[in-house]
Amino acid sequence: MKVLFRAPLLEISGYGTGARFLASELIAVSRANKSTIDVDFEDISHNVIDISQSYYSMNFQDMGKKRDIKYDLCITMSIPQDFIDVRRKIKASRYAGYTMIETAENTAGAVFTNGLSTMDILFSPTPHNYDLFSRYKKTFIWPLGYEGEPKRTLTTYQSKEQYDILILTDFNRRKGIDDIIKYVKYYMQNEKVYLKINPYNVSKKLVDNIFVKNKHKNLTVDYETLKRDQLESIMKKCKFLLLPTRGEGFGLPMLEALVNKVTPIVPGAGAHTHFCTKQNSFYFDYLVREIHNEDISNEIYKGTKLAYPNFESMIETIRFALTGKDKKNYNIPKINGFDLTSYAENVKPLTKLLNDVCK
Repeated sequence: MKVLFRAPLLEISGYGTGARFLASELIAVSRANKSTIDVDFEDISHNVIDISQSYYSMNFQDMGKKRDIKYDLCITMSIPQDFIDVRRKIKASRYAGYTMIETAENTAGAVFTNGLSTMDILFSPTPHNYDLFSRYKKTFIWPLGYEGEPKRTLTTYQSKEQYDILILTDFNRRKGIDDIIKYVKYYMQNEKVYLKINPYNVSKKLVDNIFVKNKHKNLTVDYETLKRDQLESIMKKCKFLLLPTRGEGFGLPMLEALVNKVTPIVPGAGAHTHFCTKQNSFYFDYLVREIHNEDISNEIYKGTKLAYPNFESMIETIRFALTGKDKKNYNIPKINGFDLTSYAENVKPLTKLLNDVCK
């Protein structure tokens, strides 16, 4: 079986992080099945990292490069819109799309669904998108994962400060930036909060105007680009991860938090609820409704429904979590027999999955 895996392997993004985990699994499967499964890779990154900064121990030099042959299976990991021209670029017997859609229910706009329909097979990282994807093509669940940075490569974060709450966010409303602003400006009390804002789509001047001027004394604002190992070092100094997200296709930051023994405080809707359980996380209430233009202006999201956090419930949940009366564990359940924290453990289930797909 000749397989081509096309993904943003060197990208600074959630897709990039997930792609490196899946690539690690595929390399392990190929090594375990040398005579039957042969895997090549093609990087389709938009913004590239230095390979030496990759926080996975996978050896990129072991990755076979795309060849001018006909593959039995071509897997493209990307947003659905990118699936449309895959057949023109790659020769294969079967075309599979690996993607995730940030929706609270089984709804998505035409731009998403048009891309789904161009594939022969679809992969979803959790059961969350399974029903939606199954309307268009045969769908299989192939979970993402996160192992964590090897201890030998961890960069110790310079600050000795310990924090109660870590907030990781992009500057957009799907990630709940409006609720985050409201919380840190008007509802913070004595808790120490570390706010990490991705700098890719917002200026430092705007961040300073909103968060830094007249900020709460217990708020630390970080606008810098961090290596993954630095982010993990920060996580280890925090008790809780607050994410008032309105929709996740997987929820990688929540998984990263659990691996680092940080308890998520999240809405009780979305793909993350397949591993963020009531035993290892705190849920707050939400309301599902279709996206309004004032929330997300991007046309591709039209027709999609998101879970809008109930702000009062979020604040109540934060206050209760900080009391320490309900101690959560950090157990991460498997999804369809896949371990979300060790790619080496998934050789057997992934081998079976690939064989099932190519039957």
